[in-house]
Parts: sequence; C-alpha cells; structure tokens
Amino acid sequence: MKKKIALILAAALAVISLSACGGSGDSGGGAETDLPKVTWRAQSVETSGTERQNCVEHFAQLVSEATGGNFTIEVFSAGTLYGQEDLIEAVGNGVTECAFTSNDYHSGIEPMLKLAAFRSSDLWNDYDLDEAFLAMYEPLVKEAYDGMGLVYVGNVLDLPGECFMSNVRIEDLDGFKGVLIRSGGLGQELYSALGASVVSMPMGDVYSAAKLGTIDAFEVGGYADNYGNALHEVCTYVVEPTPHSTSGVEVGNLVCNASAYNALPDAYKQVLEDCCKENRAYTFAHLTTAAEEAREKILSGGVECITLSDEDFSSIKETAAKTLQAYWGQSTLTDQFLNLYIQFLNDNGFSAVAENVQK
Repeated sequence: MKKKIALILAAALAVISLSACGGSGDSGGGAETDLPKVTWRAQSVETSGTERQNCVEHFAQLVSEATGGNFTIEVFSAGTLYGQEDLIEAVGNGVTECAFTSNDYHSGIEPMLKLAAFRSSDLWNDYDLDEAFLAMYEPLVKEAYDGMGLVYVGNVLDLPGECFMSNVRIEDLDGFKGVLIRSGGLGQELYSALGASVVSMPMGDVYSAAKLGTIDAFEVGGYADNYGNALHEVCTYVVEPTPHSTSGVEVGNLVCNASAYNALPDAYKQVLEDCCKENRAYTFAHLTTAAEEAREKILSGGVECITLSDEDFSSIKETAAKTLQAYWGQSTLTDQFLNLYIQFLNDNGFSAVAENVQK
C-alpha cells in the first residue's frame, strides 16, 4: 500500500513539474515540483487516551508520511471542538476541514446509516469479510453524506468486535430480562427484544454509572478500550460471545468539508483513500492483539467469564436479524442496504440469518 501511495505521488509530481515548465521539458523558470503544504483540523469520534483514538491518530501519521510531511491532519479528541450532534453542521461550515464520525450518530437524518454501523445480527469477526461487505455498501454511505453536504472519503477503523460486561450474572436468554444495559445503535433494539431495559450514555460516563449501580451491564467497546478505561474495576462478569457487536464495526468515517476536499490535489485525495484502507488493516490487527492481551489481564484480575450456549447465541442472532425487518421502507437507502445485506449473507454461508431479515 505504501509503495502504491509513493507511486501516485511521484506521478503527480511529474505532472506538476511538466505543467509548470509549459510541457516543453525546459528546465528554466524555477518550476515548483513540490505538492502544496496543507494543514487540516479534524475532530475524532473517540476519546483521548483510548486505543481507538490512538488508531485515528495513526491514520493522520500515515497521511503525513505518505506526503513527506506536506499534508498534516491535526486530530482533536471527541467533543473538544464541538458536540457530536453538531458535527454535520460544523464540518459543513468549515469549523474543521474534516471529522471522524460513526454512522449511527446520523441515523436520524438517514436511517440506513444505523444499519451500516453496528449490526447485531452479523456472525463473523473476519477482516476480509468486513472489507468485502464494506465494498458493497460503501457507495450508499457516500450517497447519504453527499445528501448532508459532506464528502465521505472512507472508513479508517475496523474494530474486532466489542465485549459485554455485567454486574448481573447472565447465563442464558432469561438472564437478560429486566437488566438495565447501556448499549448503542442496533444493540439497543436487540437488548430490548431480549427483555432488557436500555439506556443511552456517553462512553465516558459508563465507569461512574456501573460503579454506582445506575446501570447493570454495558457494551461500549472492545477489551482493549474497556481495560484502558478501567471498566474491569466496576464489573463482575464478561459474557461471551458478545451478544451485539461480534463483527468489525464501521466507526471512524472520514467526512470532509466539500470546499476543502475539492481544493486538494488529486494526489492527496488518493492518499486519503488509500490511507483509510491501510489504517483499517492496521487497526484490526493492532486491536485484535491488544484485545487478547487486555482480556487476559481482565480475567486474571478476578472478572469471571460466562460463556453462552451455542443454542442461546443462535437465538440471539435470530432475534437480532428480525429487528432489521422494521427498517424495510424507512428510506430508499435502507431498502438498498438490506437487499445487499441479504445477498452478502447468502453468498457467505449465513442463509439462516438472511431468512430472518427478509420482509
């Protein structure tokens, strides 16, 4: 990938040099052969100090390295410059040239984006499958952000699932009934369907809420993030497999101010796109390793792991798939997404889930 980016930049430099010389090859005139220096500001969807935020900052580092330091993206943690609810307007008005966001935050504008973030019915945790499905539905995501006046460039984070932590012992499906759970996206609909009560809450508030007993259980991130935020200190159990987010999730979407993006040289636009893919691969590998290490520390520290039966997990995924039926007809893009999802499930051996998504 880095070799490809270097070749793109070399070709761009040659074009600029030739243009500056009038296409004649004349070396006179002091032609400028360097691509312009560009500095952007971006707000992240992640909080400072977490592994996810480190991975967002890694993307900015890749862009800088690929352009010889000429294209700099200064990354601010979530909420530093504006609230997440103001992101679309803030980027559209140029408060920052770009931002990293999660699709589900904007599902009130376009409901399809909720489906493109945290699908609780997915049965895989595999980078190649994540990439294959993303390639299918990404044009719909771009269309959704185009409708908001922003340019969607790509996704920079592929997260290897999340983990479910609890202070209530949940050993089977009945164990979810009446439990107060913090979750997001489609997870809220899944846990409600399982009989739990659901609350929305920023990740930064989960520690206090779990410690005070305001919530009984939570699903806010993978093992690495949860360990980094000391959430193992305020929970008694982890439940596996994760009921909600098993597959990689699409967060860290790079969306840009249209004027700022259009002013970039084509070579920089290509660098952004290529670095998105490179960073996704880096993130999945890095966080998979970090999650394994964090899980070992969490369990060795006294947190008990409860394993759901295969039968219960299958029932959970069946319930999750059925919650998607409510999205048929919500918008043109939701119907297009669900049709692609069914196609992908059938093509990859998940036909039983596909049947439950059908109208």
